[in-house]
Amino acid sequence: EGDGYQCDAIADRGYTYTFWFRCDKLPVAAEKGVSDRDTRCLWLASRLPGRWYRLWMDNLFVSFGFGQMLAEKYEILFGGTCTTQEYRGLHKAVIQVQKTKVKEIEEARGTVKASVRSEGMPAGCEVLSVSYYDAAPFNMMSNIPDASEWTVEIHRKCFNVGTQKHFWVTIGRLHLADAYNFYMNSVDLS
Repeated sequence: EGDGYQCDAIADRGYTYTFWFRCDKLPVAAEKGVSDRDTRCLWLASRLPGRWYRLWMDNLFVSFGFGQMLAEKYEILFGGTCTTQEYRGLHKAVIQVQKTKVKEIEEARGTVKASVRSEGMPAGCEVLSVSYYDAAPFNMMSNIPDASEWTVEIHRKCFNVGTQKHFWVTIGRLHLADAYNFYMNSVDLS
């Protein structure tokens, strides 16, 4: 949930399943080396009945280590946007440098780097790290298999300032980003 609420939540399609306020005491004792945030979120995941859920998260929560814990303890898959801080575990081979000059940005636009990591993950839970350069590098991490298709075509409405008219363009988008946008929009309704 957003910082206005100061809570972590599992939500879908406008319904909040469970939540825990960040200022409250941890619901369970933290394991050695596990952050308070990850402890809260693992506890939230443990409240879900059954297994093999797909949790879509924003970059506050996404890390390779957290994904490992979700897969090992609860057989839950994860995906979402990811920052490049080393502790997040985004594979170094995919990280793209932010360009500052217009020509460099235009040359870099559309560049995709991807890598798969499996160490420490249960079989079938390998993690895909992806960086896509749009106006800036956009990074994602996921082990959700149906989000690993490469690209989808989407149609976007644009506005031409010169002609003062709207027009449609067709662009390619990473399927992983498209799935993330779809599922996170449902979460944001909550």
